[in-house]
Amino acid sequence: MLALRTVSFGDVARLRSWPKSISAIGGIAFTIIKSSYPHFDETEVVNLIAALDPLVPKHENEPLKTTDDLLETLSSLPPVVDTFLEEIDPEKISPRTFVAKSLSSDGDWLDKTNDAEKAHEQILKDLVVYLKGKGFKVYKTRSFDLFAEKGDARFLWEVKSANGMNSISQGEKGIVQLLRYSVALTDAKWENVKFFLLLQDSGQRAVHQYLSKIAKLTRSELWLYDEKKAWPKRVFNLGLESIPSA
Repeated sequence: MLALRTVSFGDVARLRSWPKSISAIGGIAFTIIKSSYPHFDETEVVNLIAALDPLVPKHENEPLKTTDDLLETLSSLPPVVDTFLEEIDPEKISPRTFVAKSLSSDGDWLDKTNDAEKAHEQILKDLVVYLKGKGFKVYKTRSFDLFAEKGDARFLWEVKSANGMNSISQGEKGIVQLLRYSVALTDAKWENVKFFLLLQDSGQRAVHQYLSKIAKLTRSELWLYDEKKAWPKRVFNLGLESIPSA
């Protein structure tokens, strides 16, 4: 409903300005997407809606698209990385709270999820405050946690909380995410960006060495976060090098 408030009644009727490949409902979707993501390429938005719009048959006698048709179209689309940078206000970084959907929900799982979310946001906030103190401009998008730049130094961070039980899975997940970003971000404005995975230090040296090797293969770097250490060594790599600076 909040999204639909951005759409005027005039958008319900299919305007002459809309491409023939978009129905009145598709026009509403088009308006919402463009108001929420003005940086998206308009042609790509039109093509996406045209491919998914169930009210627009490709041919006169062709039936409306089924749910399976829509799912097939969605599954064939490449992953999208949001690059709309929004400046981060450290005071607005706070963990989400997950609640049980029913009495049968696993309480222990919820506690662990909430703890992990809290740790993630604390790490992120700590890093943001430090970087801002060093003169970096810090941003986020709906896809990645942190983009920081100062002069020629440009860093993209993916932050992962971890413990002795899930360091490998969290690290591997973060590395794959960074690989996805590096493949998707091919515009000239993303040249010379360094990709960092910031993983909560679980004290597992062998695990960290393994993850560091994988990260290097994907042209990213593994950095560890240890809240027990003072800045600037609170964030460090396996060579004991402290956080990069401009």
